[in-house]
Amino acid sequence: MPLQVTIASAAPTCNRQLADLSVQFVKRGATLRTHTSWDCSGQPNEARGPAERFLSWFPHGTGLGRACDFALDLGLPATDVLVCVNYPSLLAIPPLALLRRPKVIYYCLETVKDAMGIALETALCRRTAAQVLVPEENRARALQSRLGKRCAVHVIPNVPYLRAGVPRPGKLREYLAPRVPRKDLTIVLYSGVYHAYNRLEHIITSAAAWPSTICLVLMLAGRYPNSLRDLVTTSGSRAVIVPPVGTGELFDWIADADIGLLPYEDKDDINVQFCAPQKLFDYLACGIPFIGSRRPSIQAVEQEFGCGLSIDMTDSAALAEAVMILGGDSVLRRVMAEKARKAHIEKYHYERYITPICSRIFAFN
Repeated sequence: MPLQVTIASAAPTCNRQLADLSVQFVKRGATLRTHTSWDCSGQPNEARGPAERFLSWFPHGTGLGRACDFALDLGLPATDVLVCVNYPSLLAIPPLALLRRPKVIYYCLETVKDAMGIALETALCRRTAAQVLVPEENRARALQSRLGKRCAVHVIPNVPYLRAGVPRPGKLREYLAPRVPRKDLTIVLYSGVYHAYNRLEHIITSAAAWPSTICLVLMLAGRYPNSLRDLVTTSGSRAVIVPPVGTGELFDWIADADIGLLPYEDKDDINVQFCAPQKLFDYLACGIPFIGSRRPSIQAVEQEFGCGLSIDMTDSAALAEAVMILGGDSVLRRVMAEKARKAHIEKYHYERYITPICSRIFAFN
C-alpha cells in the first residue's frame, strides 16, 4: 500500500512550501489528499466538497469537539501522515482527529502568537510527537526548548523546489524588447508582492537617477495601488511592471534578470527579522546576484558565498551605487552569478533538507 498523506493548510492553493513538500511525497510514491479548514477562495459553499464546506464554519481552535464528531459522520479517511502548514490549530481539527497514530510534520512560519496560540501549538505538537520544520535556526532553537525531546525540530529554509530543472531564459527579455528599446539593457528585478515591501514607490523614484541602460522590472503578485502604477507610467520606461506569471514559468522569467532586489527592512516583521526571504533562494536557483538589505539571514548568504551585496535599502544613494557597481561590471555579475548557482547546488535546494527527513521518518526507499 502506498503511503497516505494528507496536506492540511488554511489556503493550500497559495502556499508554495506546501506545494514543495507535496512534490517530495509524490516523488516517493505517496498518495496525496488535501484538506482545508478555511475557505479563502471566495467561491460559494456549493462549489466545495462536503468536508470542506462543513469544516470551514469552524474558526481555528474553536468548536473542535463538535467538528470532530461531524467529521466522523462525513467519513473523512484515516491516513499515515499529516503535513500541516502555517496554522498549528489545524492540528486540532479533522482530519488529524481521525488519524490512526499518524506521523505528523508541521511547517512553522511562526507569525506573532498570543499566549493561547503558543500553548495550543506546544500541547498539540507534543501530543502528536510532530516533526516541526522551521525556516530559521534561531526559531528552531526556541521551539526545541519549548517542545522538549518529544518533538524533533528541523531547519528548512524557504528554498524552492526547481520544478523545471534548469531555467530557460528569454521570456522576460522578449517581453521587454518592444517596450524598452535599449541595447545592452541591464535588468534589475524585484519579484514578490507589493505589501511585502512598502517602499517600492521610493525605489521607482530612485531608479530615475540610474543610467539609462538600466531598467527596473517589477514582477508583482497580488494587488498594488494606483500610485505605484502611476509612478511606473511616468518613469519613461525606466521601470516596467510585468503581468502576473504562473508558478510553472516563474523561473524562466526570473533567470533573464541581471540583478535581483531584496529590499526587506521592516524590523517589526518576524519573517524579515529571522528568515531569508523566499525570493533570495529563487535568485540563487536562477543564478542571479542580489542586492539586499542588511538582514542577518541575507547577509549570512552574502558572506558565505559572495553572491550579492547587502546595503541600507532605505538609502537611495546606497542603492544607486550598488546598482551601478553591478550594472556597470558584467564580469563581476558573471562571477557572482556562478557563486549564486554554487550556493543553490551545494546548499540551498530542497532535496538537501527534506530528503534525509523523509528517509528517516517514513522509511522511504
